[in-house]
Amino acid sequence: MSIGGQPYQIYHLSKVGVKTEDATNIVISRTLEMSFVVLIIDILSIRPILSAYPKSFGLSLILTGFIVSFSISLLILIGFINKKFLEKILSFFGKFSREKLEREKIIEWIDSLHESIKILWVKNPWILVLDVILYFVTILLYTYIFYIFVDKFSGIEYLYLLGIISLLNSVAYYIPTPGSSGGIEGTYQIVFSQILGPDVSIRIITVYRVVTFYIPLLLGSVFIAKISTNEKI
Repeated sequence: MSIGGQPYQIYHLSKVGVKTEDATNIVISRTLEMSFVVLIIDILSIRPILSAYPKSFGLSLILTGFIVSFSISLLILIGFINKKFLEKILSFFGKFSREKLEREKIIEWIDSLHESIKILWVKNPWILVLDVILYFVTILLYTYIFYIFVDKFSGIEYLYLLGIISLLNSVAYYIPTPGSSGGIEGTYQIVFSQILGPDVSIRIITVYRVVTFYIPLLLGSVFIAKISTNEKI
């Protein structure tokens, strides 16, 4: 759920023939779904974690994660359903654009976006429900991979670990690096070093990120390069 890549995703979809309003709807809808799932997990987890976790800088990160998760979810929702709020945002960023955006064109685009939203959210809600379920399952699986490593060194419960990771990701995902690389490692290390010890935590986090991020990234890059080469031939 790394935040920051959405503009490029919208740009990429528009380049392959998807209307910008539809591309924006698709990408932001998925972001909103993910934010909603993470927020629900955070709400369910925050109280038991606060009562069990010692007061420390790690606790401050966990609290920050909850606040960030709630705030971002709220802002995305408001921007998605409130036309005037979205118009102000687009007008603000339009000031920095090379091409001056006329107010009439902005309003016309927002109307098209909201029509696209109705088609997806009102007429095809099952797509959103399925996507939410799949994302929730993805979170469970990623957490379980981490749990396999952690369980060898700590008696931490799976659901407790799920809550901590969800809250930490709410902070790490907003660090502006590709795939939150570096941000996740650093954020995890701050908290898990207090649970597992510095040496054990850095080893576990490194292996976990290599398995779940860097290897898939490498394989994906090789696969895309091969497809691009075949298309040129």
